[in-house]
Amino acid sequence: MLALPESETQAVWPLVEPRLTDTVLPYLDFDVDFLLADEAVIVGRLNAFGETLRLSTREFALASFCDGVTTAREAEAFVFGYSSGTNLADGLISRIMATNLNFRRALAARVVV
Repeated sequence: MLALPESETQAVWPLVEPRLTDTVLPYLDFDVDFLLADEAVIVGRLNAFGETLRLSTREFALASFCDGVTTAREAEAFVFGYSSGTNLADGLISRIMATNLNFRRALAARVVV
């Protein structure tokens, strides 16, 4: 996994107040090979030799939150330090769907109280 620079402290999960309108990130079947190169991460289906996806390191971190439970606002707040409210994850999800990486139904449901 990507390591934090020595100058940074341990990351803390952000306190994001849940909303009924929050988009839950889909569950990504993240069975992939990846290569860290030139400030980017090249991702491809494990044991499949075809299409790859080039992600920034932050996009790769955001993709790792596609667990069918975490909301886009929570993931963005953790990765970027804030939630823009524009759902930056939408573009990433579209790019992933255009490749041979697979989304599946969520394994668990989230209850917003």
